[in-house]
Amino acid sequence: MASFGKFTGNTIGEAAAFAAGVAIAPLLEPVVQELRNQSWQEAPSRPLDPATAAQGVAEHKIAEGAGASEAAMSGIGATPFANLVAIMRKAPGIAEGLHLIQRGQLAPSDFLTVLQRNGLEDEFITAYQNLSATGLRPWEVPLSPQELAVGIVRSLVPDPGFLPVTLDTEGGKVQSYTPANIDAVKEAAESGTDSERLRVMVGSFGRPPGPVETARATFRQIIDRADFNRGILESDIRPEWADALFEVAREILTAHDWVELHLRGYITKQEMYDGTALHGMSPEDTDRLFNVLGRPLTVHQITTGLARGGTFQPVPGELTDPYEASVHESNIKPAYYDLAIANKYTLPGYFVIKAMLTAGTITEAEGAQLFKEEGWPPDLAEKAAAALAPAGSTGKRLTQSQIHAAFKAGTLSEADALARLEQDGYSPGDAQLLVDTWQV
Repeated sequence: MASFGKFTGNTIGEAAAFAAGVAIAPLLEPVVQELRNQSWQEAPSRPLDPATAAQGVAEHKIAEGAGASEAAMSGIGATPFANLVAIMRKAPGIAEGLHLIQRGQLAPSDFLTVLQRNGLEDEFITAYQNLSATGLRPWEVPLSPQELAVGIVRSLVPDPGFLPVTLDTEGGKVQSYTPANIDAVKEAAESGTDSERLRVMVGSFGRPPGPVETARATFRQIIDRADFNRGILESDIRPEWADALFEVAREILTAHDWVELHLRGYITKQEMYDGTALHGMSPEDTDRLFNVLGRPLTVHQITTGLARGGTFQPVPGELTDPYEASVHESNIKPAYYDLAIANKYTLPGYFVIKAMLTAGTITEAEGAQLFKEEGWPPDLAEKAAAALAPAGSTGKRLTQSQIHAAFKAGTLSEADALARLEQDGYSPGDAQLLVDTWQV
């Protein structure tokens, strides 16, 4: 106030008189403001603005009695202040009100209050009420047009007549899903979509089968080529791909079939390659498949074939031993290769072994081994050989009947038979005569 004192003196009364006279002078405004500041500082009794006090009460920031007292200092009575507080209280917005109704926190009947508290004019409130009267309640979220279209295609929503064909579903054993009681056209209108646009969506979501299925149906004469073409046009495929897809669906021989045809001599090697190439198979992979499907002879078949004058003709790079090639090219595990090759020969049957033992052509030990190789239990094989073999070694003298039996069985040659007879006391001439008789 020192600067103020230079002009007005030192008393408040003098200052007030002076200020009243010169308040309109812009040059003295800072001095007047300083006077105001000092006055309110020395006597801070100015009340809150009634509107501010009412807002504080409405927002639960000050007590209702304190707000009323503040408002009374400005000449606002209790009733006007209560009205002012009511004006300051806020209601949820329309969108928030709808969410509260959807979540069950407000009753649908409270929606009118929400509209009124948001200050809508009567004509807009009436419009909302008309929606409710027609059954389109604002707080219920409608199905989107896209959802309605899918529902119509899947028979979840009654078809308004958009689908060209309906199917008979009467009877059946599987429980059907109950369609919704929804008017699709009215429901779509809530989202601003008219009937024709909804029909387009139904056609977009209800797509035809894939091109492979429709092409196969064409090949089987279930549908025509025109139906296949329409299926392409109603799908996501551009029309220029139709012919290629039609041919892709055509049935052709498998790569396996092409290799089998070459293995069996019906087609050439190049024709086999051309056929497997239709499936994208390279010649190298075709050769591998050929090797998988082309089986070798068994080891026993190889033995008989070689004995009958056949020859093994491996291609370059293959194993040259036919037995090794056979077990390697079969589906036998490597651990069994040697065992498989050991089975290449056919052994004589029981009666041949018996005759050989009886004639002394083979020893008891050799006979037992043959029985074992036939698959007999070892102890039984040895007992059988011991029972059939004559006592002593193979050089023991045999009776004429034994020699005759062995000769008939082929286990004794003519020379052996003559030697055995001579061992039994026959002269060479008599022995030869007897053997000649046996031959006749």
